[in-house]
Amino acid sequence: MICGAEVTALRHDGGGWLLGAGGQRYTAPVVVDAAGRVADAVARLAGVATIGLTPRRRSAFTFARAGGSGYPALAAGRRHRGGLVLQAGRGNAARHAGERGPVEPHDVQPEELDIATGIHRIEQMTTLEIRRPARTWAGLRSFVADGDLVGGFDPVAPGFFWLAAQGGYGIQTSRRWGKPARRWPAASRFRPALRSSD
Repeated sequence: MICGAEVTALRHDGGGWLLGAGGQRYTAPVVVDAAGRVADAVARLAGVATIGLTPRRRSAFTFARAGGSGYPALAAGRRHRGGLVLQAGRGNAARHAGERGPVEPHDVQPEELDIATGIHRIEQMTTLEIRRPARTWAGLRSFVADGDLVGGFDPVAPGFFWLAAQGGYGIQTSRRWGKPARRWPAASRFRPALRSSD
């Protein structure tokens, strides 16, 4: 395992894949594209047609409990209209702010308006009063047009295996996807990779 090594070159030479990363060169018969929000960028680097991946920003925050008011009604993972999620635990409640539209893949940061809107919605729906968030963060959830997961060997590029478009469920699905993905014969059980219209 090599961490912190950006992939700068990726091509198939007819016999296998040649990869440049972190100033080193590697060869492999199979490349697994599990690059999350930049999976399409990795495919373009490899000369493989993209799947039309669309990242969307989602913000979240935690806040300290103040007197416990309103908390008996909260259940972990309870969902409300508009994507609101409240989770009680360890003295904080987490709230996922509503998603924004498509964005370019990048190291996303939470936006003040999203956090303020989330706090306002919680205060409107509960008896909680939130003076300030304890911690804020954001992430990108990546989707293809039909919203489904994409996995399997690319139908055109030999040895190029897709594991993408997990839509924010990567932690929950990685174990289930990882086991059959490491057994090549089982890969045929995956849904064929989609193609973007362009």
